Amino acid sequence: MFSHRCWLIAVLGILLLFAAAASAESIQDIVDRVNQTTYTSFLEDQLYTHLGDDRKYGAEHDLARDFIFGTFESYGLSTTLEPFTYASSTHHNVVGIHLGTVTPERIYVVGAHYDSTNSNDAGNDPGETPGAPGADDNASGVAGVLEAARVLSQSQFESTLVFIAFDREEQGLYGSKAYVNTHSTDDVRGMISLDMIAYHPYSTGESHYREARVYYSSDNSTLTSELADALDTFGNISGMIGQFGSSDHVPFDNQGFNAALLIEYAVWSNPNYHRWSDSVDTQNYIDYAYATDMTRGVVGYLSTAAVVVSFLDSDFNQDGTVNSDDLLVWQAGFGIENGVAPVSGDANGDTNVDGHDFLIWQQQLGLESTMGSASIAIPEPASQALMVIAWIILGCLFKRV
Repeated sequence: MFSHRCWLIAVLGILLLFAAAASAESIQDIVDRVNQTTYTSFLEDQLYTHLGDDRKYGAEHDLARDFIFGTFESYGLSTTLEPFTYASSTHHNVVGIHLGTVTPERIYVVGAHYDSTNSNDAGNDPGETPGAPGADDNASGVAGVLEAARVLSQSQFESTLVFIAFDREEQGLYGSKAYVNTHSTDDVRGMISLDMIAYHPYSTGESHYREARVYYSSDNSTLTSELADALDTFGNISGMIGQFGSSDHVPFDNQGFNAALLIEYAVWSNPNYHRWSDSVDTQNYIDYAYATDMTRGVVGYLSTAAVVVSFLDSDFNQDGTVNSDDLLVWQAGFGIENGVAPVSGDANGDTNVDGHDFLIWQQQLGLESTMGSASIAIPEPASQALMVIAWIILGCLFKRV
C-alpha cells in the first residue's frame, strides 16, 4: 500500500511522536495538576478577601466578578455573564463552558457563589456594618472552581464541563435559581456546589482530621457517593454524606438534576461565619492544604464522570490496539460527513472523517487498551513537525508516491 519512501516517513513520524510525547495522562495525572500555590493565590490575591473588603455591595464585588470572567476566558472557556434581576437590579452569574468532544449535550456543573454577606459580629447592627470579606464563605469555593477550571481546561472530555460563579446566594440562592430557570431543559448529569471548603481546625490524628461533608438536598442520588469516593481516592478526605437544603445545589435538585454540596466538616462551628473576621488575615483560620485537597477530589470526580478522552478513540476496528488496520478503516471512511453522529474513522467525535482524525490515529498508534483512558500531550515544536509529516503521509495514501 505504501511505497518504501512513505514507510520511511511514517517510521520517522512515529519515532518523533514517541520521543516528544509526554507519558500517558491518567485521571490521577490530571488531579496532580491541582496546585496549592495557585489555589492560595486565587484566594489571597485575587478575590478580595482581606479585612475591609466587601463583596456584598462594595466595589470588590464587581472586581471579583470581572477577575473570574477574565480568568475563565484565559483558560479558553466559552465565557459569558448571564444576567438576572434581584431587588430591581441586574446581577450576573459568570459562566465558563468547556465543550465535550463526544457527547457535548451531557453537562457536568461545578459552581460556587462569589457574593458575600453583611458582617454579623456581636454588638454590631448587621444592616449598618460593612460586608464581610467572605474568605471562607465563599471565596474558598470560588478559588476551588477557578483551580478546577484551570486544570480541567487543559484536557478534553467526552461530556461538557460548565464552571459557574453564582451571584446573590446569600440573599436566597437567586443566582443559581436564575441559572436553572434559564437552563431547565439542559441535560445536566451532575452538579457540585462548593460552599465553604477552607476552614479546618483539626490537627493530625484528631477526630474529623480528614473529613468533609457531602450533602444532598432532597434526592440522595449516586452523585453523593461518587463524589465521596473521589474525595477519598484523590484528596484523601472522607466524605460524610447527609442532607442539607441551603446552598446553590438546591435549585438544581428541585429541577430534578443530580446535585450535591461539598462543604467543610467544621462548618457548624466556624467562629468567623458571616463576620468581618471571615478573612485571610485572621490567624490560624484558612487551611489552604485542606481546601486544595477538596478541589482535588472534585477534579477527580469530574474527570471520571465527564470521561477524559480515551487513548483508543482511533481504535476504529475495536480490537484493543491502535494499529495499521485502523488506518485502513479511516481511509475507507475518509470524506464522510454525517453531521448527526460519529461514524467509523471519526476519532474526535465531530461526525466527519478527515485529516484531524488521522492525526489522532498517529498520536495513538501502538497504544493498547490496557493503558487506560487518557490523552497524550505533545510539545508544540513536535506537534508542528508531526503536522508536516502527517500531510506527507496523506499524500502517500492518495497519490501513491
